[in-house]
Amino acid sequence: MAVYFCDFDPSYVPRIGKHSPLNFRERESRMTIRQLALQLRIILPVFSTLLFSAISYAQGLDYPQTRKDTQVDDYHGTKVADPYRWLEDDNSAETAKWVEAENKVTFAYLDKIPYRAQVKARLEQLFNFPKYHAAVPQGRLSFFHEE
Repeated sequence: MAVYFCDFDPSYVPRIGKHSPLNFRERESRMTIRQLALQLRIILPVFSTLLFSAISYAQGLDYPQTRKDTQVDDYHGTKVADPYRWLEDDNSAETAKWVEAENKVTFAYLDKIPYRAQVKARLEQLFNFPKYHAAVPQGRLSFFHEE
């Protein structure tokens, strides 16, 4: 059984028969496009990762130093290092100071984005619609909750 990748176009008279050279050329070009698309699926993520890494390196963001502890837990004979355990205590003054320093770097970067306010306004516009929760039956009646 033969499979052909060309469309039938009755308005194009010279295309006679399924083995005409034009059909084979179309098939070859479509295969080339498919192969190109497959290669782009592989190459594009790698390229974008390298590009964004280079951009972030070039910006030279100065992140605060993060203390590393020597905390090691033993789980059934397996030793697991947890150098940032101290950050799990969200009520400590040291963690609050670290979060404040991280936020300073983050918001300094975000405030430089010129279209950030426009994106925020557009997202608020898109998500500002009436929302209804699933109906809750109460006897013969059903109640809906609207936000």
